[in-house]
Amino acid sequence: MQKICSKLNELSKGTAQIKKVTAQINGFLATITDSITAKLFREKAKVITDSLEAVKDELFNEKIQANEDNLRFPLKLEEKLASMNYLMQASDTRPTASMHTVYNSLSSQIDVQLQKLKIIIDTKVPGLIPWQKPFKNR
Repeated sequence: MQKICSKLNELSKGTAQIKKVTAQINGFLATITDSITAKLFREKAKVITDSLEAVKDELFNEKIQANEDNLRFPLKLEEKLASMNYLMQASDTRPTASMHTVYNSLSSQIDVQLQKLKIIIDTKVPGLIPWQKPFKNR
C-alpha cells in the first residue's frame, strides 16, 4: 500500500505541474498585445500545451467527477491505481501475485508518462520564452 500511495503522490504532483504550466502559458498568452509576437508565441505554446494535454489524458480523466462517472468515461492510470489502492485497503489479506503484476504494469506506465512530462518541462518550456523562466516550480 505504501508503494501505491507513493506512486499516487508522484502522479498527483505530475498532474498538478501540468495544470500549473498550462495555466501559466495561457496567462502569459493573454497578456500579449502585439499580434506578431502573439502569433509566434501561440504557435510554440500550442505544441507544448498539446504535448502536456496528451500526457494528462494518459494519467487521468478530468471528466470523472462523481462516483458514477467512471461508468461513463474510460478509466486512466490514476483511477486504476486508486481503485487498486481502495481494494488493498478494504482487504484483510496480503496482495496476490496478480495484484503485484498489475501494480508493476501501472507503475511503469505512469513512469513513462511522468518521464514524458519531465522532458517537456525541461526541454520545450524553457525555449518558449527565452528571456524568462516563469515556469519553474516555486
